[in-house]
Amino acid sequence: MSFKEKYDELTAEYLKTVDTLMANKRAFDGVFGLGHHPKDDKCHGEYYYNVKGLVDECIASGSAGEADEFFEALIKQDAVNPSGEDIQLMFVPLQGLAETLLPKVSEAKKAECAEWYKNYLPKRFLRLPVQNNLAKALGIKK
Repeated sequence: MSFKEKYDELTAEYLKTVDTLMANKRAFDGVFGLGHHPKDDKCHGEYYYNVKGLVDECIASGSAGEADEFFEALIKQDAVNPSGEDIQLMFVPLQGLAETLLPKVSEAKKAECAEWYKNYLPKRFLRLPVQNNLAKALGIKK
């Protein structure tokens, strides 16, 4: 199983967990500290650390082709995420993890992803620091 396939599997499990949490959410969960809001669930941190483990494993042992595919999936996840705004920002930190994969990514894939990223997050948009760092690492001028 490739790193991208493992990542897709992790993401599907994560989205299923979030959907379950949202379906079970009551009207006042999280308001004034009452109940448990799905945004505060530990599944978000677990997902991030599981993806980080996959990235570390790919850096240690993955091939360039696998790194290319995995890198592209990480940077595009917030663009293709079918879920709503509730967890959209959870995918942004993955771009910081993607940056650590850059030494394994082919120059052709870097150029392709840089062009996509430049169009997806043009400089007129407010980029978060992790997005600015990735843009800089891809050679995109601010």
